[in-house]
Amino acid sequence: MRLRLATALLGATLGASTLPPAPPASAQHAPALPDRGYAWVHSGSAVQDENFYLLTLLERVPEYRAAILASPRLARIKAERAQRIAAALAGCGAESARCRVEAMLWRPEEIDAVGAALATDPRIAGIAARHLRPSGAFQRHAAKGDADLIRAAWADAAAGMNRIYRVFGLAEAPRYPKIDSGDFKPDDPAFGRLLAEAADIGARGMPADASVFAEPLQFALTLLYLNDRELVRISTPLERRENAAAVARVAGTAWSRYPYASILVLGSGPGTLGTGISAIGKLRTMRAAQLYREGKAPFLIVSGGAVHPVHTDIFEAMSMKRELVERYGIPASAVLIEPAARHTTTNFRNAARLIFRYGLPMDRPSIVTSSASHITGVASDGFGQRLDAELGYQPIVRGRQLGPYEMEWRALPAALHRDAQDPLDP
Repeated sequence: MRLRLATALLGATLGASTLPPAPPASAQHAPALPDRGYAWVHSGSAVQDENFYLLTLLERVPEYRAAILASPRLARIKAERAQRIAAALAGCGAESARCRVEAMLWRPEEIDAVGAALATDPRIAGIAARHLRPSGAFQRHAAKGDADLIRAAWADAAAGMNRIYRVFGLAEAPRYPKIDSGDFKPDDPAFGRLLAEAADIGARGMPADASVFAEPLQFALTLLYLNDRELVRISTPLERRENAAAVARVAGTAWSRYPYASILVLGSGPGTLGTGISAIGKLRTMRAAQLYREGKAPFLIVSGGAVHPVHTDIFEAMSMKRELVERYGIPASAVLIEPAARHTTTNFRNAARLIFRYGLPMDRPSIVTSSASHITGVASDGFGQRLDAELGYQPIVRGRQLGPYEMEWRALPAALHRDAQDPLDP
């Protein structure tokens, strides 16, 4: 009875948006306008491309790769780094996992030297305008000049590799240790032997003209692989698979018929293996179906990755979509899935990315629905502080809480920025 009463009262409150209008595009995106039509460069590894797109560009775009290989400064850094690593391994045993991982860490002076070499090479300068800015993947640095943007993008990549080394090689605690930690201990001799063989096998497949980035990047990606932490692969490219039918409808949508662009449904990870959707998640999809039937928005975005319990292979967003389609009869072409988010902060960020990527209007508000306590939390000042702490920026504008289960929000271009320091969902 209380649930029905609250729902009835809420239905009357969902009227016109109270969010301030979005600024004009020239102001909202200034000084850099990401391009929905940008043609992404691919390395063959979705994990690499999502986490280290700068390095994919430097490896796969012929003119940049040629510049990297022809740079005497980068060749010197590569040689000095190789000598340093070899000396470290000789001093503490090549089969020591801790020794190997600590030796692989990028040192501050190496990061600075590589950044300077990249930022001052005229053959690489065009990468900023041609790729870094239009991709949106470096959006936090969009206000920087081209040279500083290149330098910052490289510093992010180096920090991302170091983060992977520390969490998945040295067992340092990530922000959420219960779900994001690695599986190995750095002082376990078996792990040391595993990494020694991984390095040897990797070296055997390394081309003679490998860049200064190739070995450290491969080591980082191998650590993710050995720890079964490649979940980011599922987020690419959904528009050709699970989201294809919905994406096809976007261009023909009569947006003026709806008060909101989308209805975001937050996940609530099931805690047992084999469970696709929790009891709380079932109530969230129930409310989402009500909102869709009321005509609040033409699309639902269900957000939730393979998170709870650790190493589950069930992606919650897929389970929520199935629930909406099979139980409530919502058209599959009205449901977009976002199956990468691991936390509430990235539920919003990743949904904002889909809104941009698929062409939903960013100047129109959306609503988010979840459990009552969850919505109260995301509407609070504390959640804004959490966004700053975890992401370093605000990927959305939060509006008023409309009732016990809904809040208004609007996507911002800042959400497009990728961060390899959260490699499971950058």
